[in-house]
Amino acid sequence: ESVMPVNLNKLLRDVLSISTQRLLAEGIVVEWQPALDLPTVLGHVGRLRSMFKHLLANAMEAMTNNRTERELRIRTSSDAEMITVVIEDTGPGIPESLRLKVFEPFFTTKKSARRTGMGLAAVQEIVNIHTGTIRIDPEYRQGSRFIVQFPTAHFRKI
Repeated sequence: ESVMPVNLNKLLRDVLSISTQRLLAEGIVVEWQPALDLPTVLGHVGRLRSMFKHLLANAMEAMTNNRTERELRIRTSSDAEMITVVIEDTGPGIPESLRLKVFEPFFTTKKSARRTGMGLAAVQEIVNIHTGTIRIDPEYRQGSRFIVQFPTAHFRKI
């Protein structure tokens, strides 16, 4: 796949659109706050799309057992050098002891035999390929907050 300028707002809107049926079926309220003027990222569209699908699928799955509040919040922002995507859910959160382990290949907290533990490991790999960073906000207490950052296309050359 070739590297090209990618508008993350458009890409996230597409992923949300693809996920609409599941979001509605599971009663998840989405709060989407895109930056009005977001610079592009140099990247692989398909890989970035896959990364956001994994992050949203994990958030939706985390909220499956939450009977009261099911909210997914996604916001984008930027400064001169970095684009930030924040994805928050109202699931049970990730214990501090597992915050680094969840990015390891084959690690899973899911009880299903179908789970291979590759979702967040793949997310980490895609972030690395795009010279970005991903972290779980340890201060967030209402579920999980993933913060993904990428250099703007202006500051990154592949």
